[in-house]
Amino acid sequence: MTALFKPPKLPPLPPPPAPPPPIPTREDESIAQAKREERRRIARQQGRRASILTSPTGLSDDDADIETRSLLGKSKDT
Repeated sequence: MTALFKPPKLPPLPPPPAPPPPIPTREDESIAQAKREERRRIARQQGRRASILTSPTGLSDDDADIETRSLLGKSKDT
């Protein structure tokens, strides 16, 4: 009976997947460059913070005696 019924042929196997890219090491140049850029970015932010002494709402020192005038010209007590 095997002459009448032949076993089906299997389709060819697909090619194996490509190997994953190598994992970067600490000695890799791209990692070293990223670390340098990160250090520069942090240094620039710290320099900017040190030079800006006011907040968006103005001076942060509340002890300063600032005299303000009303619309009619009289000075207000703060």
